[in-house]
Amino acid sequence: MPFATQTATMPVILLSQDARVAFLRRTYAHLLVAILGFVAIEAFLFSSGMALPIARSMLSVPWMLILGAFMLAGWLARSVAASSASPGLQYAGLAGYVAAQALIFVPPLVIAQLRMPGV
Repeated sequence: MPFATQTATMPVILLSQDARVAFLRRTYAHLLVAILGFVAIEAFLFSSGMALPIARSMLSVPWMLILGAFMLAGWLARSVAASSASPGLQYAGLAGYVAAQALIFVPPLVIAQLRMPGV
């Protein structure tokens, strides 16, 4: 029985082997796309020169404020992605979470780039 025809409340372990394989393939495909999106956002920020101003602005405010904003963005993205809303809205939640992750990684990556250029 294919994965798409199963109910969302049934645990994956109880599905057929084909359905479990399909579930795992889709899960890791989504993970791969999210990682590639993260790398693409970081590459864009660094190649466009926007990373340094973003890092400066993030490091000029209290870090607890940045972490609080990140927690809020993560909570919103996870609640949208975990809801029973349309798949498009769930993908938007995933994209929002990836973008938030990419932004919070800018300051440490800028610091690493300034301390060890070319590495």
